[in-house]
Amino acid sequence: MSTLQDGGNMNDRNEWDPVHTLFRTLSKKWAASVLLSLFPRPLRFAEIQREMDCTNPKTLTNTLKLLEEEGLVHREVVAGRPPGVRYDLTASGRVLTERIYPLWKWASDRAG
Repeated sequence: MSTLQDGGNMNDRNEWDPVHTLFRTLSKKWAASVLLSLFPRPLRFAEIQREMDCTNPKTLTNTLKLLEEEGLVHREVVAGRPPGVRYDLTASGRVLTERIYPLWKWASDRAG
C-alpha cells in the first residue's frame, strides 16, 4: 500500500482534498504568476498588471480576489489621490511561493 511521507494513506481520498484545492487555485489564469510577482515585494494593481504584461484587468481582478479568498494574498487600501490598493503575500502565500519558485526556475531553465 502506498503511503504519504508523513504516514498518511495515499489511497484515502480525504488526504488529497487539500492538494486538489491548491492545484485548482494555482491552475486559474495568472494565479501562479501573481504569486511570483508579489514574492519580492508588495505591488499595486497597475504594477502587477505591468509586470505580468496582463492586458485584461477583469481577469487579474478575479485572480487577486480568489487568492485573497484562499488566504494567499492580502489586499490593503492605500490612502492618497487617487486612492489605491496594494497587494502583498500573506505568510501562507509566501511559504507557498517559496515552494513554487524552484519549479518555475526549473521550467524556465528547461525552456532555454
